[in-house]
Amino acid sequence: MIKTAVIIADGIGAHFGINADLIRDGFVKVNGIPIVVQSIETLISCGIDRIIIGTGYNKEVYEELTKEYSQVVCCHNSRYAETNCLYTLWNCRGLIGNDGFLLLDSDLIYEPKAIISLLICPYSSAILATPVRNSQNYIQNSTFVDEDKNHRLVKWSKYNDELNTCIESTGIFKISNKFFKKVCREFERDIKANEHSNYESLFEKVSNDVCSIYILKSGNFKWKKIENEVDLKFVEQNFSINHKRHTYHATIKNMLKSPLVCYRNERYYQHSGAMNKEDARYLLNTLRDVYHQNGIELILAYGTLLGAVREHDFISHDPDMDTMVWSKDMQKGLDLHTELEKYGIMLYSYVLPWIFTYKYRDVTCDVDVIWDMSGLFNNRYCLIQSQHVPRSYFENLKTMEFQGEQHLVPADFEKLLVYHYGKKWRIPGGRHARLESYFFFWRYMKKIMKKVVRFVKKRCALS
Repeated sequence: MIKTAVIIADGIGAHFGINADLIRDGFVKVNGIPIVVQSIETLISCGIDRIIIGTGYNKEVYEELTKEYSQVVCCHNSRYAETNCLYTLWNCRGLIGNDGFLLLDSDLIYEPKAIISLLICPYSSAILATPVRNSQNYIQNSTFVDEDKNHRLVKWSKYNDELNTCIESTGIFKISNKFFKKVCREFERDIKANEHSNYESLFEKVSNDVCSIYILKSGNFKWKKIENEVDLKFVEQNFSINHKRHTYHATIKNMLKSPLVCYRNERYYQHSGAMNKEDARYLLNTLRDVYHQNGIELILAYGTLLGAVREHDFISHDPDMDTMVWSKDMQKGLDLHTELEKYGIMLYSYVLPWIFTYKYRDVTCDVDVIWDMSGLFNNRYCLIQSQHVPRSYFENLKTMEFQGEQHLVPADFEKLLVYHYGKKWRIPGGRHARLESYFFFWRYMKKIMKKVVRFVKKRCALS
């Protein structure tokens, strides 16, 4: 998974007139918060734990960010006045190393889902693009891309009427290490000619000749490149992007490395006691109703499902509630946070793409994401917080009465509870070790290896 981002911040910021010498492009404030700070906060909340800022003019203002954010490191382009952003990117190659990364400019304002859509897309290298926006505030300074039938980049242009498809580049990229090395190699063939270029020309050449970069089209998020005071005024009047620091925990790193680690957020241990059950009922029922109205299946899970089946109530010592949604509904569920705010329910935190949490007063409800597996586990298993769980547990659902309301639960919920809590799940206060889910992966792999060994022995005997 991508864990690195590169922000190009080598511009002089001349488009801001008399303020150009005082304010760098990235430090222009949108609703009181500098653009680059909003970008850093969003990247961190989406799971990025290393942010490289390619600096140029007035590098000191960006280097101050390294004191506040341990994830941030700066790489100065001393030739910023005579080169372009491509040279700054090439100059960062030492810090980038052998990792894939996200690439964006410091003067972009965007919603978090723009980053998430790139992180979870199947392409190793991709350009995030949206349908062409007709407003004059959008058309100016826009860049357009053309794609072939396989969604590969074919051509860039400043004019959309020159292209076969009407797609606008957001200026946010997902770059694989393989593609970046090809770009660097092409750049180094003629540094003097290429150091004055933007990404577009070289990305197009590499994509057509050596290694493809794809177009990822998505139109369900807001974004804008702020290059002058007109753009700034337009964004502040028309955008309502909520950029605030969201919960992100370093323990997610370990979860990504091992399929057996069962991730638990540290805030589970910060509750002083059991939750208020009246507030819990209100939160759960409202969340269910709003999701249902928008075509999302909200499934009871973990301790909430256990309490509903065993005690027909919330477990007395449970500090929060647990629910699940399928990955196809994750983004739609996040988009509903503005609707839920009308009911006093706030989006409390998220560690995407695994889990997000809503809060009402002092009660929280986790929404875990059920991810479809691919390859070896295709159509048989899914992934929930690094646990491999049989997909069949969630394919068939039924309604169950809980606290006087009807809620969705897995049709064969007993198997799921045994899987999570062991055979003694019916005993309150028992040892609910998740041995089934911990050892499932290795048991399954052992069966696969036995089949492989039998196949090889059979082929050897025939030969």
